Amino acid sequence: MRLAGIDAMRSLAIILVVAQHTSLMGDDKTAVDYLYKNLVANSSVFFVALSAFLAAHISWPKQRWTDFMRKKEALLIPPFVCISLLALTKAYSKCTLGLYCQDYQLIEVGLGGALFPLWYVPFIMVMFSLTPMLKLYHAQSLWLQALVLIPLCYLSMRIGRPQELTHLAHNLLYFLPAFLLGLSCEKLHRCRSVSTALIVSLAVAAIGVWLYQSLHLQQFGNAHHPRLGLYAVDWLFVQKAMLSCVLLLLLSDLRVEQWLQKHPSLLKPLSQLAMMSFGIFFIHGLFTYELYLLTKPLAHISYVLSSVVAMALCLALACGALTIGQRLIGKRYSRYIAGY
Repeated sequence: MRLAGIDAMRSLAIILVVAQHTSLMGDDKTAVDYLYKNLVANSSVFFVALSAFLAAHISWPKQRWTDFMRKKEALLIPPFVCISLLALTKAYSKCTLGLYCQDYQLIEVGLGGALFPLWYVPFIMVMFSLTPMLKLYHAQSLWLQALVLIPLCYLSMRIGRPQELTHLAHNLLYFLPAFLLGLSCEKLHRCRSVSTALIVSLAVAAIGVWLYQSLHLQQFGNAHHPRLGLYAVDWLFVQKAMLSCVLLLLLSDLRVEQWLQKHPSLLKPLSQLAMMSFGIFFIHGLFTYELYLLTKPLAHISYVLSSVVAMALCLALACGALTIGQRLIGKRYSRYIAGY
């Protein structure tokens, strides 16, 4: 697989994650609002699947498990700690101004509770620590993988996402199938078992579920639940699982990669965004509340317009902050503070 496809995956993943976190609910919801919200909501499923795909495709063949874990710890833990402290400082400064207050438990901060995107770090570190078992899954035939994956997907469909994002056990149960899907997609790509018919079929099914949940069921965004249990089917997980497969298989296709390489005007910004994606992931949550206040008047005109403007501003602010920070303190240190 070429770098163009990987850059496209990483840049699209971070765009979807930022879009998810800047798509705020309006009072009067139209069909277009439902469609947009359900298109970007729960994009964490794709983010997790992509992490698995890239780990199996790039890291596992070249690195021993211990080296792989040391590298991930060095890349993830320092910015996780720094951004958590920055988020706590911001939260307590707001509290002293009488804007809002929140009590933070140390264990919640350690599980990513200081800033909503940070739950991903403890979750993915646990997943990476299971690499020997995940490699065993990856080595099996696609039929055996399906026998494991189908019941786990059904479980995720029924339990939904945790209301408390720091609920590590619930996150592991919910997102484990997404990680395994990423491994299976990488296996499909490696075995050259991907057909155009498969991608088209998955895309049509994903679009069908998206339209069904948005226009018929009128479900709006994630299905969060306060405790672990069986609930109604989380159609958003179904949609995002299929969409993740489509995007991973499509963007890893040689023809798509060659097309991207022939269009440098598109590939260059995608590559730059991909390089900054980790840093954007860590810091974009610092801007969302202020952007909500800034773009709230636009919601009276269009919920989708306010969400898209907030997403664009959030990406611009995050990229600007990372660029300035790197120039001020140097790439060597900024990488450990903000992930870039």
